[in-house]
Amino acid sequence: MSTKKNVKIIAKFFKKDEWRYEYDEENSLFKSGVCVDNAVGSVRVFISAMDNKVVCVYVLPQQVPEAARVAVAELACRINYKICFGQFEIDFDDGELRFRYAMPSEELTDSPMEKARALLCLPHAMLKLYGAAFLKVILGARTPQAAVDELDPEIGGKGLSGGVPSPDAQEASSHGGGDSNMGTAKLDADNTAEIKHRQDEKKEPSRDSDEPPVPVRDYTLDGLSIRGDIPLAKVVTAVKNFRRLQTSGVTTEIPDRPRMNLLLWCPSGAGKTEFVNYLGQQLGCKVVVKMASDLLDHWVGKTEKEIRAAFEEAEEENAILFLDELDGLMQDRTGATANWEITQVNELLDCMERFRGVMVGATNFKDHLDAAVLRRFTYKLEFGYLERSGKHIFFDRAFKTTLTDKEAERLDAIPNLTPGDFKTVSQKLYYLGEEVGNAERLSALEEESSLKKESRRVCLGFSAA
Repeated sequence: MSTKKNVKIIAKFFKKDEWRYEYDEENSLFKSGVCVDNAVGSVRVFISAMDNKVVCVYVLPQQVPEAARVAVAELACRINYKICFGQFEIDFDDGELRFRYAMPSEELTDSPMEKARALLCLPHAMLKLYGAAFLKVILGARTPQAAVDELDPEIGGKGLSGGVPSPDAQEASSHGGGDSNMGTAKLDADNTAEIKHRQDEKKEPSRDSDEPPVPVRDYTLDGLSIRGDIPLAKVVTAVKNFRRLQTSGVTTEIPDRPRMNLLLWCPSGAGKTEFVNYLGQQLGCKVVVKMASDLLDHWVGKTEKEIRAAFEEAEEENAILFLDELDGLMQDRTGATANWEITQVNELLDCMERFRGVMVGATNFKDHLDAAVLRRFTYKLEFGYLERSGKHIFFDRAFKTTLTDKEAERLDAIPNLTPGDFKTVSQKLYYLGEEVGNAERLSALEEESSLKKESRRVCLGFSAA
């Protein structure tokens, strides 16, 4: 069978089952994605059509650390020895972990829709069976041998429970791709419905392009000015991985259980609150927000109780805990003059140590925080003022308009802009109900910038006459 015929079969299947996908015509490559389960999470799916076969590859989101790659490779070998179809692979250069399954072209022509479905379902089933075992080895919670030993005997020995080929079929699979006639009725019925459901979970709500412009609600990581060794997108991925392992129960088995505490510091309006809401949206969970003023109490010992209650509330609701104005709760204890100043910091440190969820703290004054507090944060991110590219990204998102060269130069010259400034200006002009141009928008942004300069010039105390 030719590559074109294989491409037509796969495309027809995707369209019939309403998969969302991209097609790279030059390389005859289909690209898609699906969520497997809470442990594995969302995987990238690639299907490569060739003359003699079609190859399906599921790429896991977890990148294997260099120190764990030998152990993961051993686990892959042990599992590959037990399964009849496909194989797990690890790329030693970048730590990419994937499952590959190949189907000969002649098999695809026999009941092509069913065989295309089996091509997608088998890797999905394998990741559901073995994904948690790989995560335990990646995190050091199990040795490769122990991870295999604790698998269900039916799973560990056969690879697919309820859809395992007969010995004759296993013998016939010596061509390497495997015989796809492996009792796929049960596998297809169960997994196709689940894969379809998992794809539907990722759909975004449609937007009517004819609706009038409204105040800025969208949020993007693009354009933000983040100072740190790790890009913000990778931090988001790390939090997703932690949350995924947390919900799967794997982290509870690790002796030195990792924590996920994020510290954000930045000038007002730089986007820390919006980022936490975005994080909650990405994780699909609630955000419990507590300001310092919500927790501080004038009665001795009451603040400590409020702090503890905040962590308990977030843990009970399986939510992100967002502590804003953190410097009001965690002042450096070296300058403490009262016992309660020390005990409330100690209580917060103890709660952070015990908390099993995601906690985010935000402050405009990082230097005021206790040194022991800073050590408790897994990632520390500084949100700075927008750079040139960031200004243009947020201007475009806020106003949906094109700047002339002179207007672009004027925007570039405005200092100390934050995402919050674009939101403020967008709302200000929207509620006036008047038609405005870029000149008015830029003037409003310049005004927001000048207010920051004035606030820095304000002096407290007496001045010389």
